[in-house]
Amino acid sequence: MPVKDATVRLATIVAMNKDAGEVAAAAADALRTQAVINPTSAAASRLAPDEFERAKAISAQFAQAKGQAPAQAQISRIWTASDKGGLPRMRWHGPGDTETFFMEVKISKGDAAAVVPQLWTNLNHSVNPSDFEAYPMQLVSKNGDTAVYQTTIPVQRQGDFRVTGRISANGQPATPAWQWANDVGVGDIRFRPHAVGLDDISEMVVNVGLANASPDGSTISTFRDLMDPTKGKYNIQAIKAAGKNTIRLQPPFRHDRWAGVSPVDSLGSPYATTDYFTIDPRYSRDAQQALASGRVQPWDTDALRTIANAEFWQFVQAARDQGVEVILDIALNHMGHQPTIRDLFDDPVAGERVIRNNFDQITVNAAQTQAVHDRLKTNPYGTGEQLFPEMFANKNHDPSGAQSTADLIGGGNGEWADTIQLNSGAFNWGGEIHDTTINRSVTDYMTRVLKYWAAPPAGEPGVPTDGRGVEGFRLDHSTNLPPELWERSITQLQAMVDHPLALVMEDFNQQERLRVYGDAMESGWYKELIADFKNGDPDGIWSIVGSDYFYETLRGGNHDEERISTQFGGNLLASGRYLAMLDLFGGISTTVMGDEFGEAQKLGFKTVGAVPPVLVEARDDALPQAQLDVQQAMRRAGDAKQTDPSLKTALRTRLNPAGPTSILGVARHADDRAVPGTMVFCNLANDDRQTNKFMLDDETRARIDPRAWYQASDLMSADPSQGAWPTRRSGQDLLDNGVYVSLAPYQIQALKLEKQG
Repeated sequence: MPVKDATVRLATIVAMNKDAGEVAAAAADALRTQAVINPTSAAASRLAPDEFERAKAISAQFAQAKGQAPAQAQISRIWTASDKGGLPRMRWHGPGDTETFFMEVKISKGDAAAVVPQLWTNLNHSVNPSDFEAYPMQLVSKNGDTAVYQTTIPVQRQGDFRVTGRISANGQPATPAWQWANDVGVGDIRFRPHAVGLDDISEMVVNVGLANASPDGSTISTFRDLMDPTKGKYNIQAIKAAGKNTIRLQPPFRHDRWAGVSPVDSLGSPYATTDYFTIDPRYSRDAQQALASGRVQPWDTDALRTIANAEFWQFVQAARDQGVEVILDIALNHMGHQPTIRDLFDDPVAGERVIRNNFDQITVNAAQTQAVHDRLKTNPYGTGEQLFPEMFANKNHDPSGAQSTADLIGGGNGEWADTIQLNSGAFNWGGEIHDTTINRSVTDYMTRVLKYWAAPPAGEPGVPTDGRGVEGFRLDHSTNLPPELWERSITQLQAMVDHPLALVMEDFNQQERLRVYGDAMESGWYKELIADFKNGDPDGIWSIVGSDYFYETLRGGNHDEERISTQFGGNLLASGRYLAMLDLFGGISTTVMGDEFGEAQKLGFKTVGAVPPVLVEARDDALPQAQLDVQQAMRRAGDAKQTDPSLKTALRTRLNPAGPTSILGVARHADDRAVPGTMVFCNLANDDRQTNKFMLDDETRARIDPRAWYQASDLMSADPSQGAWPTRRSGQDLLDNGVYVSLAPYQIQALKLEKQG
């Protein structure tokens, strides 16, 4: 889903840091204010056409209000047309899709005509998120002393935006005496348009070094192994065979094993990255061969980076050629000890390039820059924390950063000793936030890291010819990242990337604060979903899946949690049922490599040779049929999700049974309302066949033509081309009598309704 507007150069974003952005925003606001005061002024002529039209409309509102007696009014509420569970859940199909915002105002004295209401937002100001602009609002209803105003705004890009409101009641545009929503306790709306094209993501979490490794630890596997079509390899084709269309890579960046870790952690933690701009050479067959031949020496990290990164980009292209996208897992809260710092620069002539040990875009003043240059002269091969300790967090929470290596603190507020926390300004699992110039500079650096992988420089070897990088990011330990990263850095990132990026956030502490910023969240809620599946409780399952509040990834766990088959007590049929339903519910879903074969061993992602045993059995063609059945259930569900318009979305409503039952019924809906829909039925019973009748939900009913005929195909059957019903049924019959379902234990049906005349 490319965006309509041209992407922005990195140099533009670098120049528009928070401080410069605030200056530019103040100048833009002054210009717009002058245009409101006098629409024929020189200031008005300098506005963009759409801004000028808004200024004229606001000026007219002030002119109308001027003749009225001043009113006494107070903002009481602001919301959006897509509010669900306390979040604006706009489903964004692309540039130009609109969102409508409402503001409720209590008018205790005077007339509503004296009130000038405005929405105040940085929506569409992706390059400079500090630039907030006023949108005029129109009165849409008045009931007693309560007036409701609205405005509709076209949304041009994805991003994390903020919305508030203000009113003036004196008719004076030069001295409006604004009352802000925050002044009376009405909080801002944090607003992220959700790109609906991301809803069909079905991802497999893959550890590159373990996927095809030797169990004895003699080999570490590579991206070439994932590209290798040889039967038995855990490769792109094998991942597709499990119904997955996206590969989420555990952090594939260079991570040098720290001497202080346990001997068991022989691979080192991928979450202790030591170079954000470099693929780990151990994950590159080409790099390993270059080392083995002596063509490249181990100390030549630049040459190894060139080789390893090229292999990674070839993998991204190979996956995309087979209909599979790549998402990167990345930990921005912390790095490993003794990191190499590279940065992405935008040369006006040569374009973007990555440079090692150049901190000039991160230092915040001349003295800091000079200090780093002096350290480089005496220690040209110094590590990041030696050359620029202020880039890393201070153990005493001083927001100016560490002053020396003695001041460092481990990642996650000291939780992980094998890492050092970056100085983004966030501490105490997001409970303590600082916002200083150096904190902002560090988050700007993170923006450039993400930009490199989402839209790589054309000059980097092996990058896809269309310049398109990865599909998105899973942000590890989002809890301890500051609002600046989400509201400014991520928004500016999207301005530089020509396709919507999926953001999956991991958070177990600050869900309420952070759930507004991502497309999905990994949290502990999924364990309640598992419990309801185990208990055979359709109501409990729907209370989570159908809730407007819950907005997390539908998950089969993640890299450091117990395996899904273990959580189901080793019941492979129950595991397969749950994993298949993750896709059939709709929305971003996640499983971990080996889950498709019922793996029970927790992923040993820090240990050389800790390849999931079931993947070794798969190589040897030695998997029992029961484990292959889990994979087949997942494949059918994943294939259905990726091909059926109704299953591609996250639109779902419940189908209600005629009586008590262990069958869960869910209706799934396409964006195109001419598509009748798909009905998913899941027997939660493990021992008994279940039968029941389900009446159609209101949304499906609205799509059924009572005069037409319909047949259903079961997308979860061995042959979906066969009709699921003995004879076709009339639309009127479906509306009157619903659907009768009879399911064997563990069985799932996905009945795709098809109009036949």
